[in-house]
Amino acid sequence: METGAFDDFAKSSFRPQESLSIGAQLHRILRADIIQCDLLPGQGISEIEMSKRFSK
Repeated sequence: METGAFDDFAKSSFRPQESLSIGAQLHRILRADIIQCDLLPGQGISEIEMSKRFSK
């Protein structure tokens, strides 16, 4: 039996999730949206639209 797969599973699945501030979470969401071309760099976004993106 291979133990390599179990080692990877144990390292990634049970690692505590890092706790990010709201600002860091929003930055991560906006960055992902820009990379996926859902949002253009420098494009204006309303507070309502931001809350919709954050609540996904």
